[in-house]
Amino acid sequence: MARTQRDAKVAEAIEQGRLACLQLCATLHTTLPRELRDMVYSEIIGPYYREIVTGHKDQRKDVIHSKKMDFVNQEIRGLKSTEQRGLKWWLDSYMGREVATEIVEAWYRGRTFCFSHRRLNLIPDFLERDVFSKGLKPGLIIQHMHVHVGEYQASSAYFDELKDTLAKIKNKDVNLHIRLHHRTSMPARRLQLERLAPVVYQLRREVLSRVTVQSSGCCKDFTSLFDVQEELFLGQLVCC
Repeated sequence: MARTQRDAKVAEAIEQGRLACLQLCATLHTTLPRELRDMVYSEIIGPYYREIVTGHKDQRKDVIHSKKMDFVNQEIRGLKSTEQRGLKWWLDSYMGREVATEIVEAWYRGRTFCFSHRRLNLIPDFLERDVFSKGLKPGLIIQHMHVHVGEYQASSAYFDELKDTLAKIKNKDVNLHIRLHHRTSMPARRLQLERLAPVVYQLRREVLSRVTVQSSGCCKDFTSLFDVQEELFLGQLVCC
């Protein structure tokens, strides 16, 4: 009986907190301009973390091929439990539809989303599907993406897939960072850069202007190699 009474009091306190949050958010939305609301949202969701986009977290061997979405740092799917205490900033029932949607927009806009070379198949779904169910298109909101190229990846088919996948990004203001493995040998690195050239030049021509190419770890920057005309690019590889 004591446990039942305690649980009832906890549930009552949570409900009171939810109602108070709804009222506060309604006042915030009608009183503050968007610029100030965004400052409040940044305090709620935290600073600009990187989010590693993976398949659904699971111990099965085929997890790499899962098309379900998950974000390692925040474990957003896990946060959706209605039994969990704390501020549920993505839920309309706590924040109101307008504020919850704006916070989710701020979350997409402020995070850097990272894709390993094994997760390219997740990018199209990530760009189109809002895991918070707010009717948003993440691909039109995000500002920062990191896409990693495997250490020994040099096949033409892989870079063709990379080019087609990244061409699906519709937000021309996104900062796209293509990261090469820092342990790759120099001959393999030159071959990767050669295969990457058509990808970078097409993105710059048709979709994105803010594309950088760097080595992860030691952070060597290869972006300037692509500043020459495409037909002169191979001549640039002698210096890397």
